[in-house]
Amino acid sequence: MREKVFASITTSCKFDGMRRMLAKPTPQRQGYVDAPVEENSMHDFFAGARGMRGVCMVIATTMLAMPEPSSAQADLYAGEVPFLTLRNLTEADEPGELFGDERSAMSAGRCHVRELDLQGLSSLADAAPSFIREEFLSVENIELSDPADILGSWPRGADTPAPALYVHGYYIGFEKGCRRAALLQQNANIEGRFLWFSWPSDGSLAYYTHDEADLYWSVPDIADAIIELEARFGGGVIDVVGHSLGARGVVLALYDVASRAPETRIDEVVLLAPDMDFGIFERMLPRIRPIADNITVYVNAGDRPLVSYPPKFGH
Repeated sequence: MREKVFASITTSCKFDGMRRMLAKPTPQRQGYVDAPVEENSMHDFFAGARGMRGVCMVIATTMLAMPEPSSAQADLYAGEVPFLTLRNLTEADEPGELFGDERSAMSAGRCHVRELDLQGLSSLADAAPSFIREEFLSVENIELSDPADILGSWPRGADTPAPALYVHGYYIGFEKGCRRAALLQQNANIEGRFLWFSWPSDGSLAYYTHDEADLYWSVPDIADAIIELEARFGGGVIDVVGHSLGARGVVLALYDVASRAPETRIDEVVLLAPDMDFGIFERMLPRIRPIADNITVYVNAGDRPLVSYPPKFGH
């Protein structure tokens, strides 16, 4: 298990180091939520990449040097993530590979995640960036269920928070998405009301345009899930969260909801680092605003993942 985590950490570090070193803060280009920046010098690139790789290798190699934890040791975290998915069932033996990257009818279930016991390294893992911390999570089991059962699994009542629907972004396979969703619900302290919508992203860095097409194909189902949740729990109580390309899917789904069910009322709409043309968002916003009590957009001028995409993508 430790060798698998070691490989995952070093792979994540290589990609994140490249992404970070290719980007530096520059004035935002008008008309885009996230804009490409000028290329750094080769000297800066390799110097920064070496620094990022060094941090990753310290964590990974130190972990390998630790003795294997005994079965009696308690896990640091164990939780479950309810999900809806449009991915195909693969019937693979590994729980994290039970769903693939092909389009399929709606399925649902619960993803059970456990945090690895790192013994004396737990404090170091807690301080690590999120892209490293999620590598210390393991998908232990997938419990399949009917979508209606998942949607109806939350107790209703004035003192019970309604579900928060989360739509992931580009480059997220099912196993990685489950680990990331578990980390997000833990960090945001919304366990027990978190519902992950997993559209059939290929989980490959090279297939951005494939992911775009799969996201667009998934939009009607995201809209259906929003309408169904609002019908079950009432107006003005459910929240909808989208990250990166998933935030674009949320906006498109809300536009669809506003057209089909204009009486719908959502409490919070949160868009995290949205991968969407700002001009398109501006045009859709007047239609979306009446069905959402609050709309929050989180962006960071120093975080530019789209800089690594070829110019043909238009961002």
